[in-house]
Amino acid sequence: MLFAIADSYCNSNNIDLTREPNAGSGALDFKFSQGLAKVTCEVKYSSNNNLVEGYEKQLSAYNIAEKVNFQNSVYLVIRVNDKNDAKIALIQSYENDRKKLGKETPTVIVINGIKQPSASKRK
Repeated sequence: MLFAIADSYCNSNNIDLTREPNAGSGALDFKFSQGLAKVTCEVKYSSNNNLVEGYEKQLSAYNIAEKVNFQNSVYLVIRVNDKNDAKIALIQSYENDRKKLGKETPTVIVINGIKQPSASKRK
């Protein structure tokens, strides 16, 4: 679903979308480019056992392989339950700490993907 929406948007805005490019360090989820400008995006479910490592190590390796500045990358976390909220908070604190120190850092975006009851069934 995410790919379909991104693909449609990119086609409309003359942005090249590459899904799972492999520049030698494994397959990144998405790379967006327009001319020489590039943005990387790694997507993880909050239930992923390597959620924190993905932000700290995996995305950095992809950025180096793709020659993308860290501030031009996105770590997209899809929150699927509340069991790993502490890991999400830890990643967000890493992002904030790096920004305070003036360091380049990937942007962390958290999407609430927890299934919600239908509005017509809520009390």
